[in-house]
Amino acid sequence: EQASDPNEREEGSYYAADFLPLEENGSLTLLGGDTEIAPGVRTQVTDGHSGGHQIVLVEAGSERIAYLGDLIPTPYHVPLASIAAFDQSPNDTLQQKRDMLKMAMEGGWLLVFGHGFLPRAGYVEHRNGKSQFRPVDI
Repeated sequence: EQASDPNEREEGSYYAADFLPLEENGSLTLLGGDTEIAPGVRTQVTDGHSGGHQIVLVEAGSERIAYLGDLIPTPYHVPLASIAAFDQSPNDTLQQKRDMLKMAMEGGWLLVFGHGFLPRAGYVEHRNGKSQFRPVDI
């Protein structure tokens, strides 16, 4: 609904050509919350940058990968205070980021950025009493 009728701040974020043809031919499945898509692959609702936004979490063997979409769009948005200007609920996003980064650090999750070009991915690690981002090539 939000993508079909965006407000002025969201106009550049949604393109009907990206999703309407999928809906029209019956290929679009809307998820109503956290969902397991396949064994080891699940979505988690974060609501940042917009209501219903989800990240994708993959666990395969010892590998843990989080595709962060717009929750943490680039590596430059890893610091807690760095929240994208187009975010509709920055305080909610701040809490979601805090939870995600804690999970990533404690569980060794590879973070993959939806809008990051270089680097596209990396790990958040605790070093010398603070968290640091370590980029990796993928």
